[in-house]
Amino acid sequence: MAESEITSPGRSRAAAPGAAPGRLATHWPWLLAIAVGTALRGFRLLDQTPVDDEWHALHRILGMGYGEIATNFGLVDHCIPLTLYLKLAADSVGVGDLIFRLPSFLAGVASLVVLPALARRHVERRDLHLFAGLLAVAPLLVVYARTARPYAIAVLFCFLALAAFERWWREDARPRALAYGVWGALACWFLPVVAPFVVAPLVVLAVATLASRDGGARALLARLGPPALALGAFAAPLLLPPLLLHPEVVAAKLGGARPDLATLGRGARLFVGAASPWVTGLFFVLAGVGAVGLARRAPRFAALALAASALQAAALAAAAPNYGWLGIVNARYLLPALPVFLLCVAVGTGQSAFGRSAPALAAPVLCALLLANSHLATTLFDTQRWLPNRWITEMEGTPARPASVPVFYRELALRPPGSVQLVESPWYYSLWNNLLPFYEQVHRQRVRVGFATGLCSTGEWGEYPPGEGIDLSPFVHLSDVAALTDPRHGADYVVFHRDLVGEMAEVIDPIDARATRQPDLRGCIDAVQRRGWPEVYQDESIRVFAVRRDG
Repeated sequence: MAESEITSPGRSRAAAPGAAPGRLATHWPWLLAIAVGTALRGFRLLDQTPVDDEWHALHRILGMGYGEIATNFGLVDHCIPLTLYLKLAADSVGVGDLIFRLPSFLAGVASLVVLPALARRHVERRDLHLFAGLLAVAPLLVVYARTARPYAIAVLFCFLALAAFERWWREDARPRALAYGVWGALACWFLPVVAPFVVAPLVVLAVATLASRDGGARALLARLGPPALALGAFAAPLLLPPLLLHPEVVAAKLGGARPDLATLGRGARLFVGAASPWVTGLFFVLAGVGAVGLARRAPRFAALALAASALQAAALAAAAPNYGWLGIVNARYLLPALPVFLLCVAVGTGQSAFGRSAPALAAPVLCALLLANSHLATTLFDTQRWLPNRWITEMEGTPARPASVPVFYRELALRPPGSVQLVESPWYYSLWNNLLPFYEQVHRQRVRVGFATGLCSTGEWGEYPPGEGIDLSPFVHLSDVAALTDPRHGADYVVFHRDLVGEMAEVIDPIDARATRQPDLRGCIDAVQRRGWPEVYQDESIRVFAVRRDG
């Protein structure tokens, strides 16, 4: 396309033939992708146990007021709007499983509809359908749509901001500049780390304006003014208070560790969602080919999208965030770039020999390859309650494993799967030191986490006390006898762990292990014994009590 499309406002040529809406029947692959993607994101979603960073907001609503939440990003990254939402829910209707997971799930499902709709004018129909399919099965997008964190929301808002900016540049319509400001500000409010992706379009526009024939300070100001002012106007009241009141929080998150080659390799596999480096490499090759093709077909959109992705990656490398040695940290901070990457993969596949010779097979084959190689479906159906825990740690190659498996768990494996309900106490809520997913793989029974708070403990990280407006089904308080002895949903056994650190073959995250103090369970064990619940097993790791449902 001519250079004027990059440097000048105004309406561009008509969209590609494949971009027209057409009849609904012509987009049945897109509808199928929406259905599959929704199923992967929603399968037993409300049974899933909150782990790791999902606890940041829960901890904050217990210890902070609304004002403190709104004006502090927190050393452990509580998302300000999500935490305010949960605080309001806890103080009114209560935080149940649906309320806890609904925002991320809705954003994840909305992305299946919105992102292809925004991209369709830039690609052929077959590429659009493959893009929709890849969005549906992309493991990292599935995982974070199932995770009560802001990543899925930020992905949606970042792409909306990118599309609004491109349309404003193309049509010079002021409402599009306002839309860019709104979506960009919200993306940064939900997840400040995506700021480079959001501001990248301004950088591209500045470069394009200065490189044009009439480039200069006046032209630059005239072109940058509307979107820059819109972004600043909407972002300032949301982001300036926490930045000005607690700048030390931001500084503490930077300069932690830069990734080495091994971390980059794990991060690349997690970003793509493929266990095999060969499949990962294939996707990167296709994305490279597709980036060239997209640049030829839609140069303005490609310039904005690729520059935003590149700036996000460059900023991440320069910032060296805490836990930067983990592949998942690098992959999730690049998550806004994943739809751009998948769009390039779709275009590259269409330009490949396979895509040209078998266009009807390209989408199902590539999507099936990714889904199978990711082991996402296996993990989801295997131990869905621990999906992020299992999938992320296995992909990193660092799952928590015990030094030995108690005989009690091996004997449970002889019973029908899912026929026994365990309540385990205490636990580590982190991804890396949580042994419960491994034990569940062995015994194949149902697991809930028992909270000692309220019975023999005054509150620990990874627990919430009774009566605080939080009631999540994967957890039960050991003080709640009625819940434990409920005829339909109660427990069969309560399992007390003597020393969680001592059970591990290797402490994966020593920082978390030191920071999380284990409660003293002696008072809880005494209380259980006073209830007349018999002790049926003990060894050097665990003590097990059978719950008497009759009282």
